Amino acid sequence: MDFTEALEAVVEGCSGRLGSEQPHLALIFVSSAFADEYHKIVPELRQRLPSLTEIVGCSGFGVIGNSPQGPQEVEKAPAISLTLASLPEVEVRTTLFTRANVPDADASPALWQDAVGVPIDTARDISFIMLADVLYAEITDVIAGLDYAYPDAVKLGGLCAAASGQAPRTLIWWSAHPDAQNFEDGLVQEGCIALALHGNVVIDPIIAQGCTPVSAQTWVVEDVKARHWAMQLSRTGPSGRRQTRTPLQALEEDLRSLPEGTRQQALQTLTMGVAPDDFKDLDKLGPQDFLTRGIVGVDHNSGAVGVGAILRKGSRVQYMIRSREGAMRDLQTQCSSFTRARLEASMAGKEQQPPFGALIFSCNGRGTALYNMTAFDSRTLASYVPVPSAGFFCNGELGQVGGATYLHGFTAAIGVLRPSDPRT
Repeated sequence: MDFTEALEAVVEGCSGRLGSEQPHLALIFVSSAFADEYHKIVPELRQRLPSLTEIVGCSGFGVIGNSPQGPQEVEKAPAISLTLASLPEVEVRTTLFTRANVPDADASPALWQDAVGVPIDTARDISFIMLADVLYAEITDVIAGLDYAYPDAVKLGGLCAAASGQAPRTLIWWSAHPDAQNFEDGLVQEGCIALALHGNVVIDPIIAQGCTPVSAQTWVVEDVKARHWAMQLSRTGPSGRRQTRTPLQALEEDLRSLPEGTRQQALQTLTMGVAPDDFKDLDKLGPQDFLTRGIVGVDHNSGAVGVGAILRKGSRVQYMIRSREGAMRDLQTQCSSFTRARLEASMAGKEQQPPFGALIFSCNGRGTALYNMTAFDSRTLASYVPVPSAGFFCNGELGQVGGATYLHGFTAAIGVLRPSDPRT
């Protein structure tokens, strides 16, 4: 199937599900196998769907979507994933951030409001879907600024990708808004597209970082050097007394909880989880509360461990393992927690409206390379949340942990969409 046939097929499939409703938002993710056809995407969508006012998307290592047989993930092969939306009670705004128009680090929330066109003092829900180029260094400034200006808004997304280092990648953006500075072919080679949804829709995030704890033990950082090096850790022992260990001693104790034959393998994929929320009770911290970061160094003389995250005295940390089985358990745990939270809300008299769709931004290191099977992430999600899903395989994923937004790797950053107005 060539590009035109593929695009026609997904447009017909989506339009059939919408019925008589006219879509105004298109999210499109395209395999880099169609790189020679990138320039056709926006013109053909606008021609086929003249009601559209916003088109947002990018290229990917692969794409995620649905078929009559269920969720599908296509990697390194020609494929298109298209989502069309008619959201009459939602204001949709898109902004292209480049190197030139990101507000300064000390900018007020009002300047960010001017940049994205969504009020900071609204009583309605706001969510951001964010797509960026992998070389856009200012992405950390953008997510930090949006976290500052819109602390309660969910931010979710990924970095565009290609199936190989030689294949071109692209962002895709077109807006009918009078202030939009559109590119002629809708292709963007630099920056970050921020899609704001303001109104009767909310995105519930599920962030699966592909790791599981080495043990149930959470350690508290007692001494830090150069912001990234943990020098001393502590925990509360069985007697209730505080016990202090070097990070390497703590690791040795944690490894004893694993079967002896798996300990060496665990060391090869070892990471550390750092809880960004310093105020949540230690005994209430769960896997979703830890930001997973790589171990960047070890000092065998002092027993210190360096981590790719900023540490402080009092930071809570766990040793983590990345593996196929761990990634499977992690996603299942996160999805189970999501469905349990919905049930608890219903039992508390705060019943939510049912979800109507999901977005999946999955690391290109997951998929068949990790699981040795296709569509594990999307099918697992569907087994807990049976709604249509769409997304792509990224070069980095954006999602929140502990109330702040981070750039991740090896992660499935999932957003489940539902009406925000309570069920009546």
